Amino acid sequence: MQDMFFHLLFLVATFIGAAGILFIIWKRDTGNRTSKLLILLLILIFGYLISHGIHFLLMYNKDVTILDISCHSFLLLILVTTTFLSMDLTKKKTLGMFKSLFILAPSIIILVLLWSGLLIKVSHSHFGTFQVNFKMAYPLFLVWYLILIIYSIFITIQNISEENDIKLKKQLKVFLLGVVITNLFTFTSGLLLPWLYGFSGLVEVFPLAFLSRGILFIGIRIGKYNM
Repeated sequence: MQDMFFHLLFLVATFIGAAGILFIIWKRDTGNRTSKLLILLLILIFGYLISHGIHFLLMYNKDVTILDISCHSFLLLILVTTTFLSMDLTKKKTLGMFKSLFILAPSIIILVLLWSGLLIKVSHSHFGTFQVNFKMAYPLFLVWYLILIIYSIFITIQNISEENDIKLKKQLKVFLLGVVITNLFTFTSGLLLPWLYGFSGLVEVFPLAFLSRGILFIGIRIGKYNM
Protein backbone atom coordinates (compact mmCIF):
# COMPACT_ATOMS: atom_id res chain seq x y z
CA MET A 1 0.00 0.00 0.00
CA GLN A 2 2.83 2.39 0.90
CA ASP A 3 4.68 1.56 -2.34
CA MET A 4 1.53 2.25 -4.36
CA PHE A 5 1.14 5.62 -2.61
CA PHE A 6 4.71 6.64 -3.45
CA HIS A 7 4.30 5.33 -6.99
CA LEU A 8 1.21 7.48 -7.63
CA LEU A 9 2.63 10.48 -5.78
CA PHE A 10 5.87 10.70 -7.75
CA LEU A 11 4.24 9.64 -11.01
CA VAL A 12 1.85 12.59 -10.65
CA ALA A 13 4.78 14.87 -9.70
CA THR A 14 6.64 13.77 -12.85
CA PHE A 15 3.56 14.38 -14.99
CA ILE A 16 3.04 17.86 -13.50
CA GLY A 17 6.71 18.73 -14.09
CA ALA A 18 6.57 17.59 -17.72
CA ALA A 19 3.25 19.40 -18.25
CA GLY A 20 4.78 22.55 -16.75
CA ILE A 21 7.63 22.47 -19.25
CA LEU A 22 5.22 21.97 -22.15
CA PHE A 23 2.99 24.81 -20.96
CA ILE A 24 5.86 27.28 -20.59
CA ILE A 25 7.48 26.40 -23.93
CA TRP A 26 4.32 26.64 -26.02
CA LYS A 27 2.63 29.51 -24.21
CA ARG A 28 2.08 32.47 -26.53
CA ASP A 29 3.37 35.04 -24.05
CA THR A 30 7.14 34.49 -24.13
CA GLY A 31 8.20 37.71 -22.42
CA ASN A 32 8.77 36.14 -19.00
CA ARG A 33 9.58 32.63 -20.17
CA THR A 34 13.15 32.67 -18.85
CA SER A 35 12.09 33.58 -15.32
CA LYS A 36 9.29 30.98 -15.44
CA LEU A 37 11.76 28.31 -16.52
CA LEU A 38 14.08 29.27 -13.65
CA ILE A 39 11.19 29.03 -11.15
CA LEU A 40 10.22 25.64 -12.58
CA LEU A 41 13.86 24.54 -12.31
CA LEU A 42 13.92 25.40 -8.60
CA ILE A 43 10.65 23.52 -8.03
CA LEU A 44 12.01 20.44 -9.81
CA ILE A 45 15.22 20.56 -7.75
CA PHE A 46 13.08 20.74 -4.60
CA GLY A 47 11.05 17.73 -5.79
CA TYR A 48 14.24 15.81 -6.52
CA LEU A 49 15.65 16.52 -3.07
CA ILE A 50 12.43 15.28 -1.43
CA SER A 51 12.47 12.09 -3.50
CA HIS A 52 16.16 11.51 -2.83
CA GLY A 53 15.78 12.29 0.88
CA ILE A 54 13.04 9.68 1.29
CA HIS A 55 15.13 7.25 -0.76
CA PHE A 56 18.33 7.47 1.28
CA LEU A 57 17.28 8.75 4.69
CA LEU A 58 13.96 7.07 5.47
CA MET A 59 13.91 3.79 3.54
CA TYR A 60 16.13 1.10 5.08
CA ASN A 61 16.22 -2.51 3.92
CA LYS A 62 13.36 -1.94 1.50
CA ASP A 63 12.56 -1.94 -2.18
CA VAL A 64 13.14 1.64 -3.31
CA THR A 65 12.66 1.10 -7.05
CA ILE A 66 9.85 3.66 -7.26
CA LEU A 67 11.96 6.31 -5.56
CA ASP A 68 14.92 5.53 -7.83
CA ILE A 69 12.69 5.96 -10.89
CA SER A 70 11.41 9.20 -9.39
CA CYS A 71 14.95 10.53 -8.89
CA HIS A 72 15.82 9.70 -12.50
CA SER A 73 12.64 11.44 -13.69
CA PHE A 74 13.37 14.62 -11.74
CA LEU A 75 16.99 14.67 -12.93
CA LEU A 76 15.86 14.39 -16.55
CA LEU A 77 13.23 17.11 -16.14
CA ILE A 78 15.83 19.36 -14.47
CA LEU A 79 18.21 18.87 -17.41
CA VAL A 80 15.45 19.46 -19.98
CA THR A 81 14.54 22.73 -18.24
CA THR A 82 18.22 23.73 -18.12
CA THR A 83 18.54 22.99 -21.85
CA PHE A 84 15.60 25.26 -22.66
CA LEU A 85 17.12 27.93 -20.42
CA SER A 86 20.37 27.74 -22.39
CA MET A 87 18.45 28.58 -25.56
CA ASP A 88 16.28 31.26 -23.96
CA LEU A 89 18.82 33.37 -22.06
CA THR A 90 19.35 35.54 -25.13
CA LYS A 91 16.97 36.45 -27.91
CA LYS A 92 19.49 35.46 -30.57
CA LYS A 93 18.21 31.88 -30.49
CA THR A 94 14.48 31.26 -30.87
CA LEU A 95 12.63 28.23 -29.57
CA GLY A 96 11.25 26.86 -32.83
CA MET A 97 8.96 23.85 -32.95
CA PHE A 98 11.68 21.58 -34.36
CA LYS A 99 14.18 22.43 -31.60
CA SER A 100 11.50 22.05 -28.94
CA LEU A 101 10.37 18.67 -30.28
CA PHE A 102 14.00 17.54 -30.56
CA ILE A 103 14.33 18.01 -26.81
CA LEU A 104 10.83 17.08 -25.63
CA ALA A 105 9.88 14.05 -27.74
CA PRO A 106 12.79 11.75 -26.73
CA SER A 107 12.57 12.99 -23.13
CA ILE A 108 8.88 12.06 -22.90
CA ILE A 109 9.64 8.64 -24.40
CA ILE A 110 12.40 8.12 -21.80
CA LEU A 111 9.99 9.08 -18.99
CA VAL A 112 7.41 6.58 -20.27
CA LEU A 113 10.07 3.86 -20.40
CA LEU A 114 11.16 4.71 -16.86
CA TRP A 115 7.69 4.48 -15.34
CA SER A 116 6.87 1.38 -17.41
CA GLY A 117 9.71 -0.45 -15.66
CA LEU A 118 11.73 -0.93 -18.85
CA LEU A 119 14.93 0.81 -17.70
CA ILE A 120 15.35 0.00 -14.00
CA LYS A 121 14.66 -3.56 -12.83
CA VAL A 122 14.97 -3.18 -9.09
CA SER A 123 16.63 -0.86 -6.57
CA HIS A 124 17.02 -2.04 -2.99
CA SER A 125 18.45 -0.55 0.20
CA HIS A 126 20.32 -2.67 2.76
CA PHE A 127 20.89 -0.48 5.83
CA GLY A 128 23.12 2.07 4.11
CA THR A 129 24.08 -0.02 1.08
CA PHE A 130 22.14 0.54 -2.11
CA GLN A 131 22.06 -2.00 -4.92
CA VAL A 132 20.55 -1.31 -8.31
CA ASN A 133 19.83 -3.72 -11.15
CA PHE A 134 19.31 -2.08 -14.52
CA LYS A 135 17.69 -3.46 -17.63
CA MET A 136 19.37 -3.71 -21.02
CA ALA A 137 17.66 -0.53 -22.29
CA TYR A 138 19.01 1.67 -19.47
CA PRO A 139 21.91 3.04 -21.59
CA LEU A 140 19.23 4.85 -23.63
CA PHE A 141 18.70 7.07 -20.60
CA LEU A 142 22.44 7.67 -20.19
CA VAL A 143 22.98 8.46 -23.88
CA TRP A 144 20.06 10.90 -24.05
CA TYR A 145 21.11 12.57 -20.80
CA LEU A 146 24.63 13.07 -22.14
CA ILE A 147 23.28 14.39 -25.47
CA LEU A 148 21.25 17.04 -23.61
CA ILE A 149 24.30 18.08 -21.58
CA ILE A 150 26.44 18.43 -24.70
CA TYR A 151 23.67 20.27 -26.57
CA SER A 152 23.06 22.77 -23.76
CA ILE A 153 26.80 23.42 -23.46
CA PHE A 154 27.10 23.87 -27.24
CA ILE A 155 24.18 26.34 -27.37
CA THR A 156 25.56 28.33 -24.43
CA ILE A 157 29.05 28.55 -25.99
CA GLN A 158 27.44 29.74 -29.23
CA ASN A 159 25.50 32.40 -27.36
CA ILE A 160 28.65 33.59 -25.60
CA SER A 161 30.59 33.88 -28.87
CA GLU A 162 27.75 35.82 -30.58
CA GLU A 163 26.86 38.11 -27.66
CA ASN A 164 28.16 41.69 -27.67
CA ASP A 165 26.63 42.81 -24.37
CA ILE A 166 29.40 42.44 -21.77
CA LYS A 167 27.00 42.01 -18.84
CA LEU A 168 24.96 39.32 -20.57
CA LYS A 169 28.15 37.63 -21.70
CA LYS A 170 29.26 37.31 -18.06
CA GLN A 171 25.84 35.90 -17.15
CA LEU A 172 26.16 33.29 -19.89
CA LYS A 173 29.64 32.30 -18.70
CA VAL A 174 28.34 31.77 -15.16
CA PHE A 175 25.44 29.75 -16.56
CA LEU A 176 27.87 27.66 -18.63
CA LEU A 177 30.02 26.97 -15.58
CA GLY A 178 26.94 25.85 -13.67
CA VAL A 179 25.78 23.61 -16.51
CA VAL A 180 29.17 21.96 -16.94
CA ILE A 181 29.96 21.30 -13.29
CA THR A 182 26.48 20.40 -12.04
CA ASN A 183 25.33 18.24 -14.93
CA LEU A 184 28.60 16.42 -15.54
CA PHE A 185 28.86 15.62 -11.82
CA THR A 186 25.25 14.42 -11.89
CA PHE A 187 25.89 12.21 -14.89
CA THR A 188 29.09 10.68 -13.52
CA SER A 189 28.32 10.10 -9.84
CA GLY A 190 24.55 9.77 -9.94
CA LEU A 191 23.97 7.79 -13.13
CA LEU A 192 27.05 6.36 -14.84
CA LEU A 193 28.88 4.88 -11.83
CA PRO A 194 25.78 3.14 -10.38
CA TRP A 195 25.15 1.62 -13.82
CA LEU A 196 28.75 0.44 -14.20
CA TYR A 197 29.14 -0.98 -10.69
CA GLY A 198 25.56 -1.81 -9.67
CA PHE A 199 25.54 0.28 -6.50
CA SER A 200 25.15 3.90 -5.48
CA GLY A 201 28.47 4.63 -3.87
CA LEU A 202 28.57 8.41 -4.27
CA VAL A 203 24.84 9.07 -4.54
CA GLU A 204 24.28 9.28 -0.79
CA VAL A 205 26.13 12.62 -0.60
CA PHE A 206 24.99 13.79 -4.02
CA PRO A 207 21.91 15.84 -2.95
CA LEU A 208 23.97 18.02 -0.58
CA ALA A 209 26.53 18.76 -3.27
CA PHE A 210 23.74 19.27 -5.80
CA LEU A 211 21.91 21.74 -3.56
CA SER A 212 25.12 23.56 -2.61
CA ARG A 213 26.07 24.10 -6.24
CA GLY A 214 22.51 25.12 -7.09
CA ILE A 215 22.44 27.76 -4.34
CA LEU A 216 25.94 28.94 -5.26
CA PHE A 217 25.28 29.43 -8.96
CA ILE A 218 21.79 30.87 -8.52
CA GLY A 219 23.14 33.24 -5.87
CA ILE A 220 25.93 34.39 -8.19
CA ARG A 221 23.54 34.80 -11.12
CA ILE A 222 21.00 36.85 -9.19
CA GLY A 223 23.29 38.72 -6.80
CA LYS A 224 26.32 39.60 -8.87
CA TYR A 225 25.02 39.43 -12.43
CA ASN A 226 21.37 40.45 -11.87
CA MET A 227 19.87 37.54 -13.79
